[in-house]
Parts: sequence; C-alpha cells; structure tokens
Amino acid sequence: MARRSFRHHLGSALTLLIAILLIGGALELYVRLVEDDGMQYDLEMWKYAKSVKIISSDPLIGHEHRPNADAVLMGARVTTNDAGFRNEQVSLAKRPGSTRIMMLGDSVLFGWGTKQEETVSARLQDAGERPGATLT
Repeated sequence: MARRSFRHHLGSALTLLIAILLIGGALELYVRLVEDDGMQYDLEMWKYAKSVKIISSDPLIGHEHRPNADAVLMGARVTTNDAGFRNEQVSLAKRPGSTRIMMLGDSVLFGWGTKQEETVSARLQDAGERPGATLT
C-alpha cells in the first residue's frame, strides 16, 4: 500500500513539474514572439545587463562593459572593442601628430538606442577627420 502511495505522489509531482515547464516555455515563447519587439525598455535593459555588462573587479566602479560584446539593443547593434568601449579597435600606440580624446559618460554618451556611427563620439571623430565639417 505504501509503495502504491509513493508512486501516486511521484506521478503527481512529475505531472506538476511537466505542467510548470510547459507553461514556462509557453510564456517564454509569448514574450519572445509577441511582447519583445526590441523596443521594450525593461527587456532591453535586461538584455544589456546579460550580454554587454560585467561586474567590475573594482568595487567602486560597479560594472564595466564586456570586451568584444555584440548585441542588438533598442533596435541598434551595440559592439564593444577589446577594451570594452563602444568604438572600433584602437591601437595603444598613438599616431604622431594625432589627438586622442576619451569620452566617458552615461547612456546618452554611450548612444543607447543609437547606431554606432550616430553617437556623439563617432560624429565628433567624423567631423575632426573632415576639414570644415560641422556637427548637425
């Protein structure tokens, strides 16, 4: 009798587990296909936290960007270089006669939801490389 009761409870537990997994899978599918249009701020911030950010070894910093990350966030491709900056690869050796400016800032300077070539830093770099160029 006890053996039959154990089997009954085990069968009920497995049925419940399968039901939970099916419901969870259906909800995941619904969110991915219906709700996630790439413009849901909270979902995009979660993707950003999972695919681009890492915990910094310096506790005063909090987080850093993962080197060589690649993700589509808010409809724009976000890639980082070897140093974790949203920029193309930059040689450590500075070219003679060139000027370098490092820009650090918040999500606006990062260009959240903006293509790399439309960020403030990319537009300043482009203007600096073309004599007489203006920022519009």
